[in-house]
Amino acid sequence: MTVSILTSPDSVITRITDRLAQSVGRQKYGMWFNGSAKFDYDDKHHRLDIKVPNRFVADWIGTHFKRQLHEAAENELGNHVNLKVQIDAETFSHQPVDSRVEPIQQQTTKLIRKSVQRNITTQHPPLRHQLDDFVVGPSNELAFATANQFVHKAPGPANTLFIHGGCGLGKTHLLQGMCGMLQQRQPEAHVHYTTAERFTNEFLGAMRGGRLESFRKRIRRLDLLAVDDIHFLAGKQATQQEFLHSFDAIDMSGARVLLASDSHPKLIKKFSEALISRCMRGMVVQITTPDTATRIKIIRALAGRRGLSVLDSVIQALASRSQGSVRELEGTLNKLHALTMLAQTQKADHRSDTVGHALLNQLFEAENHEQPTRPVTLQLIIDTVTQHLHVSRDEILGRGRTRRVVLARSLAVYLARQQTAMSYPELAAAMDRPHHSTLISAVQRVARAIDQNEIVNTPDCNPPMPMQQLVDDLSHTIRGWN
Repeated sequence: MTVSILTSPDSVITRITDRLAQSVGRQKYGMWFNGSAKFDYDDKHHRLDIKVPNRFVADWIGTHFKRQLHEAAENELGNHVNLKVQIDAETFSHQPVDSRVEPIQQQTTKLIRKSVQRNITTQHPPLRHQLDDFVVGPSNELAFATANQFVHKAPGPANTLFIHGGCGLGKTHLLQGMCGMLQQRQPEAHVHYTTAERFTNEFLGAMRGGRLESFRKRIRRLDLLAVDDIHFLAGKQATQQEFLHSFDAIDMSGARVLLASDSHPKLIKKFSEALISRCMRGMVVQITTPDTATRIKIIRALAGRRGLSVLDSVIQALASRSQGSVRELEGTLNKLHALTMLAQTQKADHRSDTVGHALLNQLFEAENHEQPTRPVTLQLIIDTVTQHLHVSRDEILGRGRTRRVVLARSLAVYLARQQTAMSYPELAAAMDRPHHSTLISAVQRVARAIDQNEIVNTPDCNPPMPMQQLVDDLSHTIRGWN
């Protein structure tokens, strides 16, 4: 005999569900069972079936309410009850809509949305980025394409993705976007986004509080672990070792690992060889400073989100002036937005006008007052070039003729002629050169490469880029340090 809760409300099923509701609480019962589950009891085989509409509800009930279900059934029917959660979408597709109960499709959608936040184990910092609003350009298209492939394809041999690049270029955006995308595609997946600093603090807290085993189980059962600013682990040997063990355990289970850092794994100082090797086994991709065309796209997107209508010429001027990170562009748009709001409050009709050059000039004037007036020096330029191209000061001032050293030396001279008042003879003396003719040749070589839009092979771990972009990056860094 089969007894259904729908046909026999006073049956044994009712008593079981009453016990279950008392055990898990009326609110949780109403969320996960009332309208989302149907109970059938087969007296002949002593079996209790719970039918649900989809895999998400099945996994959630099986994971979170299995013990309470067994207890409710066994307390009512005795021991050895065969209990099974079954997916039966057809049953629910024909279910009449009760005005007191949401349609199952709407209810499940709400549950999925709530679970996106529940299943993302850590909300520090909160997830606020999506892949859909990531602006793609030459500086990040490989990283973006790899991220999409990483999320949409089934886990395989390369389950690790390491994204590196300067501050404010979109690494966090990609990591959080991938976490959200995977959660949308697989609502039952366990996703954990965190930073290396928080991972360290949680690990140390677990050690001190005797909760290390619980911490390990929580991390190692994940389907996706995303760790931002992984370079924070540099020099922290115990945390590196713990992370490496978790890394290996997650990978062996077929789960995914996402990492982001300001530097390439091989360039992170005080990183263990084992951890470097482990990072290098997966995909390693870089994000660089966006070019002018990408900056224009980013400015348009940021302006649109703020409801700003901006002249094309103003956008072009902003893109040309702001050579740095996306974060800097956001700061510039925030200032422009504030100036726009201020201008509107001073008008009687408060109309939202298009942002033109008057406001742009006001913004630039305010930024110029914020800038220090200390002059740019040859020392500052050489220091910038050495860090950007991974050469030493001695190599730039020496007689070496390797391609990388010649490029660094030429850029240093070119920037010095642009940003200082030093003449060629003065530069030759400062750089210990007997004649200044070689410096003139160096400047001409860089200028010619810019005119011809020449692509420059930068040092290891950096992709090739146009000479103009390389000069712009260096100029921006010099202005930032100055």
